[in-house]
Amino acid sequence: MELKIERLANNGKGVGKAPDGKTVFVSGAVPEDLLRVAVTAERSRFYEAEIRGIIEPSADRIPSDCPEQERCGGCCFRQMTYEAELKAKTGFVRDAFRRIGGFVDLPIEPILPSPLKEAYRNKAEFAIGTDREGKPFAGFYSEKTHRVVPVPNCRLVPEEFLVHLEPSLLYHCLHLVMRRSGLTGEIMLIIVSASDGFPGDKEAAEKIREMFPAVTSVILNINPDPKGPVLGPRNRVLSGAGFIKDQICGVPVEIGPLSFFQVNTPAAEALYRTAAEFAQVRPDDTVLDLYCGMGTIGLSMAADCRQLIGGEIIPEAVESAKRNAATMGLKNTRFLCGDAAEIAETLIRENIHPSLIILDPPRKGCSPETLNAVKTLNPDRIVMVSCDPATAARDCCILSNAGYQLSRLRPADLFPRTRHVETVCLLTHN
Repeated sequence: MELKIERLANNGKGVGKAPDGKTVFVSGAVPEDLLRVAVTAERSRFYEAEIRGIIEPSADRIPSDCPEQERCGGCCFRQMTYEAELKAKTGFVRDAFRRIGGFVDLPIEPILPSPLKEAYRNKAEFAIGTDREGKPFAGFYSEKTHRVVPVPNCRLVPEEFLVHLEPSLLYHCLHLVMRRSGLTGEIMLIIVSASDGFPGDKEAAEKIREMFPAVTSVILNINPDPKGPVLGPRNRVLSGAGFIKDQICGVPVEIGPLSFFQVNTPAAEALYRTAAEFAQVRPDDTVLDLYCGMGTIGLSMAADCRQLIGGEIIPEAVESAKRNAATMGLKNTRFLCGDAAEIAETLIRENIHPSLIILDPPRKGCSPETLNAVKTLNPDRIVMVSCDPATAARDCCILSNAGYQLSRLRPADLFPRTRHVETVCLLTHN
């Protein structure tokens, strides 16, 4: 059929209407394209289709610069201008807050663009596949599959990641994970294995460091469950310090193999500055930073408040946050290990009432216990940093029903050329 693309869905696919009225989703489409498409799957309420020809290209269409875009699926916007991508992501946020949150008239502030559009990722997880001759290679999973696609020239990762490691090492891997410090250029190489080691693992690690001087740490991560997350819970340092040092918004951090750290540092700094602008931290504020991780967001504001309290359920992250605060010479910080409800109970017992709460939840959003704890603590202001507009809209709606007003909302692009978009929200008492 011929199909006019009206908009983009939040999964990055183009959306049009078939002659019978059904919605059609098309990968690789750009709004205002006139396409010839073929239906590949029929559902009760929509079709999935693929492009067979471009009849009239959109003014925003550009040639894709990645030959593996269709097979890999990690980037869904390489065929359109960056300006069109930012417009689409703003639309994703607007749609989620209207449809899920019920916020119809809220003005959305201009999206924060990423300072870097290419090679911005300081972390990459490579899966291990085998070619027709049985030789292993590193690549990425094709979208929604476990088929590994070789990506020797991926434009999202630094050139230093695209090294060809000797096949003898890859035979022992489930995955290879690389992390790079933007401050020092150090690279951490994490070898994910189902076992506690392999013959000659330390020697192989030393050889890697000789071949690639930027690699300062080689770590074996033991993951006996290949169907679970990429990284398992245990690590062995094969060579080097076992961590790399970096910095974000003046906050020094030591990054280990399991540490959470934003993958696009310059864009994350812009995001954190926006969070601080929304927060308007005052000298008499007690700030509670929930889901604080290594403490980076809260620590970037700590010098401006009376007291910063961080809450995090992962013990290693809490210890890291404490070290980061000590390195900065801060005396007004405290970090608690536990879930949000436990931390709220501790503060209530101690008669501590935060005036500002910062929330930086995972993609699934805030837990009901966290939202109940926030309502119990009853701060003047809440700043939420979210990596999923749908869960952010849901959580803001819950807080709105508890007496808060969604006062400011700004999208931020931390993942150029992909469908993901971050959001910063400010909620204040009505």
